[in-house]
Amino acid sequence: MSGWADNMGGWRAAWRWTALAVLITAGAGLAVWLARRPDCGDAAGPLPPQPPVRFGLSLQPPSALAMIAVHQHLFRRHGLEVNVTNYVSGARALEGLLKGDVDIVTCAEVPVALAGFSTNELRILASIGATNDEPRIIARTDRGIAEPADLAGRRIGTQRGSAVHFFLHLFLNKHGMQDSDVNIIFLRAEELGPALIAGDIDAFSMREPYIGDAARELRGNAVVFTEPGLYARRELVVARAPWLARSQAAMPILRALREAAQYARAQPDTAARTVADTLGGSFPEILALWPDLHLDVKLEQALLMQLEDEARWMRESGLADAGGTADFLGMISPGPLLQLDPEAVSVIGANPEPLP
Repeated sequence: MSGWADNMGGWRAAWRWTALAVLITAGAGLAVWLARRPDCGDAAGPLPPQPPVRFGLSLQPPSALAMIAVHQHLFRRHGLEVNVTNYVSGARALEGLLKGDVDIVTCAEVPVALAGFSTNELRILASIGATNDEPRIIARTDRGIAEPADLAGRRIGTQRGSAVHFFLHLFLNKHGMQDSDVNIIFLRAEELGPALIAGDIDAFSMREPYIGDAARELRGNAVVFTEPGLYARRELVVARAPWLARSQAAMPILRALREAAQYARAQPDTAARTVADTLGGSFPEILALWPDLHLDVKLEQALLMQLEDEARWMRESGLADAGGTADFLGMISPGPLLQLDPEAVSVIGANPEPLP
């Protein structure tokens, strides 16, 4: 009897320890589940296996949040594998998206407005950066250019249908000129600097790092014109509707970009260094732009009004058919950002398309 009682006591002790272990494990599992629930801040819930996202990154300062997210591995932190393709401009990134080379891109709003005349598949998920003082015009002083008025009649290079093209239009108007008062030469981003240095053009409208690079090459034979506050340029996150309808990547991408915004606010110098290194540009030049870069993930009513204003310019300038139309409200897809942060969305009447 004594041996039997001893065995029973051992079994009871073993059972109690086993039950305790099960309770501890269950409690830990519940804590992890609660921490990962989608409604707990921006923490990402568990995702089923996702195919790698083909991300088109525009190499321009207002894409800073995407550069930070890549550098800090924030997409992976939110459950995504991202294959990044770098583009020298937003217009080129949008070309890649429309050709199917990538799934989602960052780009300025002007190329999106132009594309809206020819396709209804584009969807704007968010604005991730805004600036009132990014584009510049650089000109050769040995061509007699010292003031904005001296640009009249000159050969000025820019990218067709881009943010810097629109800035050129606004700059000329500000200084009493029309687009027809100059000879606009359309070149690719990487062709502008060499064309100015070779003397094939007298000036060009662009942004960093191209402006700074050209100024250094010209060694004092250059003047740079700026016009702070003239143009409120926005950087957008854009995808095609068919991809959004089948992918579950939109919300994790926005979560990663929102985390990048927190990083940029907490560590501005390090964030600016990341952008300078990604662009291959000068850190002091990027740092000088930093106070005017408003890096946040949002969808504002002002974006819709801006797209409409740019569409009018496109019709008047011949970039788009004079009778052409574009459904910009239909292009805005607020659903994912509304789920993350309703206060970040102020667009009225946009359709929150259902997520897969």
